[in-house]
This record gives sequence, C-alpha cells and structure tokens, in this order.
Amino acid sequence: MRLLKALVIPKYFGIFVLSFISFVAIYVYFQVIGILENFLFWFMVTPPLNLAIFLAFALLLGAAISYQAYLRSLPKTCPLKESAAATSSLGIVGLFISACPACASLGIFILPASALAFIANYGIFLNLIGIISLIYLLNYLGGLKK
Repeated sequence: MRLLKALVIPKYFGIFVLSFISFVAIYVYFQVIGILENFLFWFMVTPPLNLAIFLAFALLLGAAISYQAYLRSLPKTCPLKESAAATSSLGIVGLFISACPACASLGIFILPASALAFIANYGIFLNLIGIISLIYLLNYLGGLKK
C-alpha cells in the first residue's frame, strides 16, 4: 500500500506520530476542561468501546495527515486526480466533532440542549461515520492502493 510506503520514511512517520499525539492531547485536554491531573483519569473512566473507537479515529487521522503531506511533497507531475484530492482533503478537519456526553459542559455554550442529547445518544455512530470518512479519504488519495 502506498500509505505504508509513505510511513516508512522517517519524516512522514514523525508527522504521523506528532499529529496522533497532538490530536489525543488536545481532545483529552478539552474533555477534562484543562485539569491536567485528570488526564490519565479520563483514560480510566472512558468505556473500552469508546476508547477503542477514539484511538482508531486518532490513528487514521494521523495517517491521513501524514499521507497528505507525503502527496504534497511529490513532484507535480503526478496524475491530476491525486493532486486534486490532496489539496481538497483539508476538509477532513471538520470531523473534529467531539461526540461524547462529556462534551456537554463545553457544548452547552454553543449548542441547544436537543443537539447535545443527539450527540450523547448517537456519539458512537458519529465517531464511526468519522472513521469511515477517514478510510474513504485515504482510499480517495490512493493510500490504500497497491
């Protein structure tokens, strides 16, 4: 797979690790509302299914960002389809929707209560939609092709 070929290069593996760690740190920081003492506690109280889905999303996001950086570094003689996909994939940042009930404390300021109830009830499905979107993005960019 082209994605694995890109991640073998140390520079892009570093981008992958940096974006994964950054996303996890920022997400958990906002979940614990800036109380750093609760950072590890968050991992202990999060249900295993939610934690697995969260980590899968974070890994795929890191891979997508790294692969996009790899595509941008390639010579501009690549097919138009791949270069156009690489420039339009920045829209994936819109998936930073925190779909869990713990976000209610922050979300109440900008969302009505009915939206928070929707997010709380369907958070796992929203996260799965995000994961499917990231897999589609990697496929669209050519990262899952041989």
